Amino acid sequence: MQLDTKATMMFQAQKKSVFVAYLLYVFLGAVGIHLLYLKQWFRFLILALAFGLAIDALIDHQYQAALVFWIVYGLSQTFDLLFLWSSVNRTNNRIIKKLEKIS
Repeated sequence: MQLDTKATMMFQAQKKSVFVAYLLYVFLGAVGIHLLYLKQWFRFLILALAFGLAIDALIDHQYQAALVFWIVYGLSQTFDLLFLWSSVNRTNNRIIKKLEKIS
């Protein structure tokens, strides 16, 4: 189904950019800002929780626990590096579907 002109304009205003997502990943990715940009709240919470628990475990000298949390954090960051473009496309497709329902 084709989007009408108003819906197309709304999509242009709401769509997410792969370039911006990668810029956020490079400069603020350690704290997950790129996930907030894509409105991936659950993944952001998992990343923030793993990061926070890893720091806490290091402070408490629990190195094995810290290693587990750093591995989860590292896997999440690696996944984002490889598949961030796909996440942007999924987010844009969700926007299109939402606009089609409105139209």
